[in-house]
Amino acid sequence: MKNNHPQILVLGATGMLGRTVYKYLSKLYGKNIVGTSRKKNNDAFRYFNFKTSSDLTLMLQDQKFDFVINCIGALKGEPTKNLKLLNHALPKKLEEIGKTNKFEIIHISTDAVFPANAGVVYENSKRNPQDYYGKTKLEGEVKTGINIRTSILGLDPSEHKGLLEFVLKNRSKKITGFANQEWSGSTTLQLAQFIEWLIYEKNFGRLTKKTNTIHFAPLRPTTKYEILKVFSKLIDGSTIIKGKGPIQTRILKTNYIEEINLKRYGSSLEDAFEELIQFDLEYVKTYK
Repeated sequence: MKNNHPQILVLGATGMLGRTVYKYLSKLYGKNIVGTSRKKNNDAFRYFNFKTSSDLTLMLQDQKFDFVINCIGALKGEPTKNLKLLNHALPKKLEEIGKTNKFEIIHISTDAVFPANAGVVYENSKRNPQDYYGKTKLEGEVKTGINIRTSILGLDPSEHKGLLEFVLKNRSKKITGFANQEWSGSTTLQLAQFIEWLIYEKNFGRLTKKTNTIHFAPLRPTTKYEILKVFSKLIDGSTIIKGKGPIQTRILKTNYIEEINLKRYGSSLEDAFEELIQFDLEYVKTYK
């Protein structure tokens, strides 16, 4: 890395998380940020669709990167082939290439490596995924680099997936939110800010000397009902009705609060959503 201007590759720069990471880092590092898209004819990004190992190898040989941020992943419910390929094979291939090309890996994992009713879990808590999605995400965690376990809330102008998108699409309707499903995690913007902190100066190296896995959940433990209620109020949206679903309690905690300065990201759901809305204000306005 030279002059504090790292060369950074964001894999999956058009997905819910990747687009926020790419947009946020681009404001700070400009042309040093390269993003990938699985859609062709997109001049802003490099085309990348992980079908063969040579696709990734050639791209990473074409340019020297200091950091590769893996925001690509298959979601729960997708075909098992996709889950195995994107959640397991891709990060492992990335790790293999990184040993030769000497770049640092920031890999996004999930809280689903723990059971839905695991309660409070730390980095060293027993991992026991209950479905194939969680198993492939656990198998895909890298040994060299940083795994960030989290659960994210964000906006998705491309595919319109996720809980907040559901509120936007149904802003004039009544929506039921489960009050007996406890959650912890972060917004996509908070996670982008944390990734930038990791990249800055020697933070990455200092943290990896202590751990290669971190739980990032700055938002206070809350429920899906509260999430929907707060976000809907801020966008003048739907009426949220309190309901009950299958009981779930999975709260991510970290053993490294001081090391990562977790408090700097804030724990207020309302503040985090307000910042997220301002970050993507033009997009949010399209729903008004």
